[in-house]
Amino acid sequence: MNDGSAKPRRRWQASAGGPRGPAGSSDPAGRAARRRRHEAIRAEVAEEETEAIEAEIAEKAGVLEVPLHLRIDRELDIQLRQRAAEAQIPTSALVRRLLRQAIHGSQREGHTVSEIEEIARRVARQELGGR
Repeated sequence: MNDGSAKPRRRWQASAGGPRGPAGSSDPAGRAARRRRHEAIRAEVAEEETEAIEAEIAEKAGVLEVPLHLRIDRELDIQLRQRAAEAQIPTSALVRRLLRQAIHGSQREGHTVSEIEEIARRVARQELGGR
């Protein structure tokens, strides 16, 4: 008995595009196609997850966690914190950057053997040419 308060029930029909319509085809070919699509999606997701894990492992392998304790005065601490705030990076990142610059800069202070030899040849040519 329907007094108008209950909603009428509808049966999904294949032509209505319901579960047995085009998207939810119950024919074997449709199910097989859907399975292939799902398998392809799962394979793609698995591949992306594998790449992300490999990238994370490589990143962690490249980073060495070394606790470094320094005794610095308050003035240096304030300067480091101010520079880090200006650069909008953590103080530890600024210290790493400064350490890298100091190490790479100290390696370039002197000339290499080949540079010294080139300078010596140039001076010798100038001396011989000036006589």
